[in-house]
Parts: sequence; C-alpha cells; structure tokens
Amino acid sequence: MAVSILLKKHDFANRNRQPFVANSQTLLDVLRGGFIQYIIMRLRGNLVVSAGTASGTSLGENPGNLLVRGFLDSAPVGNLKSLSPRSLIRSTIFDYGRLIGAGTALTGAAGTFALDLNLMFNFSLERSPRPIDTALESDAFTSLQIRMQNGGRDTQFTGNDRTFDFTAVTWDAVDQREIMAGHTAVLFEYDITRQVNSVNNNFTITDFAVGRRLLSHLYAAETTNQALTDGIVNRLKVQSGSTVFSDAFGLDHRSNDDLWVYDAASAETGLYFVPLSPDYTLGGAIDARQLAQISAVFDQNNPGAAADRYIICVRDVLYAEDMGMAPTS
Repeated sequence: MAVSILLKKHDFANRNRQPFVANSQTLLDVLRGGFIQYIIMRLRGNLVVSAGTASGTSLGENPGNLLVRGFLDSAPVGNLKSLSPRSLIRSTIFDYGRLIGAGTALTGAAGTFALDLNLMFNFSLERSPRPIDTALESDAFTSLQIRMQNGGRDTQFTGNDRTFDFTAVTWDAVDQREIMAGHTAVLFEYDITRQVNSVNNNFTITDFAVGRRLLSHLYAAETTNQALTDGIVNRLKVQSGSTVFSDAFGLDHRSNDDLWVYDAASAETGLYFVPLSPDYTLGGAIDARQLAQISAVFDQNNPGAAADRYIICVRDVLYAEDMGMAPTS
C-alpha cells in the first residue's frame, strides 16, 4: 500500500523497481506526497535472446512494443492514464520538442541486449506557460498505482521463433516532485485505436470522452507492421455537432507540427498533432463538460488494407473547482 512521504522543496528519486514478466502485468505503487511533474517508467536490464533461426519482422515501436499498454490507476477518481507505447513515446516529441527515451531497437537476432527504454507519464506540460498547473497532486488521492501490461517476443516481432529471457529485466519508476500549496488541475490521458477499412472522405470517429476540458489530440496513422505513414490522412476535422474546432489537410497539420518540434532528427511521419488549446493553457481548453459528442472526421486513403489504423491520444483536464476543491491561489 502506498504511503505519504515527507518531501523537500524538490525531489527526484527512483522509488520502485519490479520485475518485468512477459505477457503479464507489473504493478508499482506510487508513493503519495507532493505534486508529481512526471513519472519515468524505465525498462532496463539485459534481455537474452537465444535458440531459433528466424529473427522475424519488427512491429511498431522497438523496443517499445515489449509493452502492450501502460496505466495509472487512482482512488477515488479512477483511471488517469491508459496509453499504448506509441502514444507514450511519440507524445514526448510535442512535449519536449524532440523524441526522447525511445531506446535502442532490437534486431530479433540471438544475443544479449541491454534495454534502456524510458516511457513518460507526463503531468506538468512543458509547453504550457504554467506547467505546474497540471502537476499531479498526489495527496488528493487515497492510492495511486502504475499498471504495466507487458508483452514479449510476439508483440515486438512477427515471425520470430527465438527464446526471449527477461529474467534480468525490470520496470523502474522514477519521478520528479515539487512541494507547494493549493490545488492543481487533474490531467487525464488515454488513447483509442480504430481500424481504417476503406478509402473514405467522411470516416468519423466518435469514441472520445466528454465531461472534461479538452487540451489536445495526437493522431498516429499506421500501416503494415504498425509502421507510421503519411499515406492515409488527406484531411482531418475535429468538431462537436456543427461547431468545428480544427479543419485542415494532413500537410497543414504536419506544417503545424513543426512549430512544436525543434529537433529535425525527430521524425514526424504519420503524426498529426491537434492542439485544441493552441498555447496549452488551461483557460484555452475546450469545455466539453456539456457537449454530447466530440468527433474526428477523416478524408482518408487505405494503402495497407486491413493493416491500416489510427491511434488517437487524447489529453483533457478537470479543474480543481470542477472536482469540488478550492482553486489554487
């Protein structure tokens, strides 16, 4: 059970380490105390690959696809984070202006490989004028727990017949905290996956949560072997009923991506960032608490047939006063 800790003004620490068990779950309690700016989930240790003859084909993020999904569960609010490795890794490009922590890709061949993958559960949004406004007020919860749904060889490779030994591999939880007065907004983050089944100029997705204040969408377009591609999205519109929040061609969104990314080496292929609060301020967030529905409408191609899909990462917030707490002074 997580317990509160006495914090300094600033506190950065490795707080928990648990073994990685393939195709199982790793649970890590998050200690309460202070305002958490970010949690780095670090997959580390030596992976031993042996036997077999086929290295297969890599899927998606490598080595990120060793994770199926990462969660941050809380009481009494419920789920705060529910993210695929693609969203965990690619969202850092738009938070920090560059790709960070993606790790060294595995080849699928036999050998010993030192894993060092850093996946970030972000709370303080670095591109906001006041990043601390969304730091996680850990003492507002009775419990916080990270739940890593692990994959293994077959989520990272297709057609690989080798033995993957994760005995020496662990998940580490490392976080940065601040101590301060008042309350902060609660940042929620989740993603949804939808298949692209045909060429369509009006493909609509409506599976977004309402009831909170909407900050941003990050769209990832994937094709064969979960490879990111620019070949699917022609145009993308985000709306609620007749109210249109964003409507632009795929290339327009890609040009807008460049305003958020300063590292040319961080590839933006297949990524379409839609900042629904353009400067990431809480005051600029779309108040979706009274909306019946949020929709994304695509004009799309379908080059990979059944292999094509979207992964859409959503960030939204509730203010302290939305949750019955006094606002920060």
